[in-house]
Amino acid sequence: MTFTDNVPSTTSGFKAGNFSCDEPRRIKVVHIGAGFAGICAGIRLLQRVPNIDLTIYDCNGGIGGSIDIRDSLVMSLLTASESLPFMIFLQPEWSAFCAPGPEILEYLKSAVKKWKLMPYIKLSHKLIRSEWNEQTGKWQLTLEQTKSMALAKYRRTGNFPRQACAQWKELGGTGEGGPSPTWKWKDTIKSWKAKNVAVIGVIVPTLQPKVAHLTNFVRGKTWIAADKYTDEDKKKFNDNPKVYSDYQREIEKEINSVYPLTIRGTSWTWPGDSRKDLGMCSDSLPNWFNLLGTNAATATGSLLIIMEHQVDYVVKAVSKLQRERLKSMETVLVGKCQSWYKMGKEDGRVAALWPGSPLHALKTLANPRWEDFDYEPLDEGVKNRFCWLGDGTTIADEIPGSDNAWYLDPEVIDIPPGEFGFVSARVGEKNVENFAVLGQASEKAAEKATVPGQRSDSN
Repeated sequence: MTFTDNVPSTTSGFKAGNFSCDEPRRIKVVHIGAGFAGICAGIRLLQRVPNIDLTIYDCNGGIGGSIDIRDSLVMSLLTASESLPFMIFLQPEWSAFCAPGPEILEYLKSAVKKWKLMPYIKLSHKLIRSEWNEQTGKWQLTLEQTKSMALAKYRRTGNFPRQACAQWKELGGTGEGGPSPTWKWKDTIKSWKAKNVAVIGVIVPTLQPKVAHLTNFVRGKTWIAADKYTDEDKKKFNDNPKVYSDYQREIEKEINSVYPLTIRGTSWTWPGDSRKDLGMCSDSLPNWFNLLGTNAATATGSLLIIMEHQVDYVVKAVSKLQRERLKSMETVLVGKCQSWYKMGKEDGRVAALWPGSPLHALKTLANPRWEDFDYEPLDEGVKNRFCWLGDGTTIADEIPGSDNAWYLDPEVIDIPPGEFGFVSARVGEKNVENFAVLGQASEKAAEKATVPGQRSDSN
């Protein structure tokens, strides 16, 4: 082994990197859209990825995504308000079980303010074109009249408005009487007072008083909860966070328990014929991640919880690109009822939903399958696949005054609950009970394995 410029190398041409193994290289990430997904991504990326150059673009003049562009007099999400907040930013101040649009938008604005995201958000920037540059390993984005280069890019997309308009044209529909998705209502709804309006779907209660006549077309029975929270309810939630947390938890449990009712007579398939891996990554699109895309949404449960776990997945992928000095990573990989879940067809696979329960989705997204990706190293001409390990040092070794005993930090040590260690305040009694049950099961298994004359499976 020889040393050149204090960097060890060998005669075989393998060369170590001239940097510390935990030295974060500068990495640029772009997110398209400043709605729930963009805001959540901004919070987590800035929290977990050091030395990041982050930009969140949105074509609208304000944050909120689809929440901002829908008319606030009409917009009201038909889901429990308690399923809306980010897990890290609860909101006990909702006025109703189904929160109205203005409150949802204000909640998002408060999240942006709390985590100081506005410097990273560029509004009124519409994505016109994106093109992957093989040579640089970056996405070249054209946004209106400006261009930006990004190493990694991901976005939140939807397909329902385009699909509805396509089906309208197939039926021979033309002119201003065609379908209008709710995000286009903002500048037109005030002129509908004397009009007859047909709604396909369930956005009805707040629209009905504002038109001459409203007809609602729905495929099945739809139930709308109109309960409002009293001042006493909100005070109780604010004064006792545990009361609100328990209330939210019970709602989530009830919603998740409905899943078995949604799979009767339905044909589910996993991505053998899917165009996206786990609803996020597409082949031929390196360093590209799509939030809440194909097969990402679950039939029941909170959509935002799924989105938050997808963001965690992407953060891990970005961290891998940064940590291991990678240039790119690319994935390699029903009953009869007409529904947009099945691309408007009566038969066929469910193309829009996750083929499993909400809990199944969360468990699957918890650990990325790195073996499903092909990788290209950042450093050209370097044969050593462990080059990212650097020169054998860490930042704490190189910078005087650094904490070189960080591994003793209580936040770093994962102390299990039990008599032999203190129980963290974050660990509830239920987890302690589960830990005890697992311990008893292990002891019984060990006893069974040591019974004379009985074969042990420990080998």
